[in-house]
Amino acid sequence: MQREEKEPTIQDLNRRINRLELMIDSLIASEGIDSDDSFYYMRRLLKSRDNNQYDREFIDSLEDTLHFRRRLENSDFSNLSRDLSRRIIYVDGKLEYVSNINQENSSRIKKLENNSKIISHDLHHFLITQSLDIDSSKTKVSRFLPIRIYLSEDNEEHIRDIKKSMNELIQYIGFEYADDFPAEKGSWWKKWFAKSMDVLTQPEVVERLKKIEHGLEVYGSNKQQAENDKTHSEAVSNLIRSVENIPNVALQVGSILLVKITDEEKGSVIQSRTLTTNELMYLENNQSILKEPKNVLDLLCNDKNKQEIEMQ
Repeated sequence: MQREEKEPTIQDLNRRINRLELMIDSLIASEGIDSDDSFYYMRRLLKSRDNNQYDREFIDSLEDTLHFRRRLENSDFSNLSRDLSRRIIYVDGKLEYVSNINQENSSRIKKLENNSKIISHDLHHFLITQSLDIDSSKTKVSRFLPIRIYLSEDNEEHIRDIKKSMNELIQYIGFEYADDFPAEKGSWWKKWFAKSMDVLTQPEVVERLKKIEHGLEVYGSNKQQAENDKTHSEAVSNLIRSVENIPNVALQVGSILLVKITDEEKGSVIQSRTLTTNELMYLENNQSILKEPKNVLDLLCNDKNKQEIEMQ
């Protein structure tokens, strides 16, 4: 059975209006409803009006509510509530951090999926050429080059400069980094695979590498000419300048090898050469010789090593 609500009388409405006016006036005169002086103003205002018992009971009830809230704020429950609020804020921050990590991982997964599709396509193309006995050197496919760098000093600024100039160099010949491997510290030893931005035949890759070879020749024969020849040697010049302050260096870009060695008496010397097929085979099987810039060219030219290659 529903309880019928009693219609407020005119007297009730007047009392409610009176209470609202009382609260508004006291708020204006004080610093807020929960301040001590607000009740002082309420009682003063009440005395200036009709001495109504209903209004006095209202003020007493409001004051009791305020005192109860203050006791609650100082209680253990209040401290627990504040601690819980801080923990909720902390958890929210962690959830936002985890959400950002998940977004980054999702981007990485998508990138890996795309790379997997590309690798699958390249592999199937290679298997087709093998199955049909097609000369793979003359088919246009994605081509890869080994990029290897050895620096005798582990200087972050020098490393940053040489990585930047190497990136510019491979982009100059139409390649980009596809995979890299963790660097070895102490000295600095780093390896990458660079992938062609376009599908190329093997002879076209050779022509791209000849751009680097030509740039090295120009730089070695006439530095001033190299500075002026922006089209063919700017990327090469930047690479060489990036190793100026490093005593011993060995760089490999595909079949191009650049070596810098420093002697206390003779100073620094930079040498470069295009490796033969046999030298590339030996280097692929003995990559660690790049960690010996002073000996790497001698090791590649060693007759005993050449005989080992021919026997393989």
